[in-house]
Amino acid sequence: LALRARRRGLADDPGRPTIIAEYTPPSGVDALESAVLLGKRDKAIPAEILEQAVAGSIRIIEGERGWTGKAKLTAELVDPSRADADGSLLLGALFPAGQAGETYQFGRQDSRFASKAQKILTAADKDLTARGLRRAVPTGTRAWPIVATLVAGALVFVFGMVALGSG
Repeated sequence: LALRARRRGLADDPGRPTIIAEYTPPSGVDALESAVLLGKRDKAIPAEILEQAVAGSIRIIEGERGWTGKAKLTAELVDPSRADADGSLLLGALFPAGQAGETYQFGRQDSRFASKAQKILTAADKDLTARGLRRAVPTGTRAWPIVATLVAGALVFVFGMVALGSG
């Protein structure tokens, strides 16, 4: 039954039986979308920040060390024109004015940035689904193994009671 489920309901799309490992994301997929696609939503925003630093749209500056010994990091907006679509959304959340030289200090509580980051992640998730990079698994494919396990467990219990009673 497991092989049948893998071959039918959980099968790969035709023409895509093997995924080749690459060191760079596919064209049209950036770091944020890659993290969301892999289910690592908590790492998506830091990945996009690092991607923007590599692209040159922001600069990450190491500040003073606090009493914990960790350096406080600050992002400085350098050139917003170098950002891609997701990067532009993120830069808009980090730097509301959008002026070069504006800074944002990481590590502090910022509810405005947190809410905008959640909107960015939701938009990336919807975009991945719309582009066909993610598909929903049918409910029946997920449900029948659970139902079969529950039925098998109930049968084991009933036959176990019958065996104990006849013993």
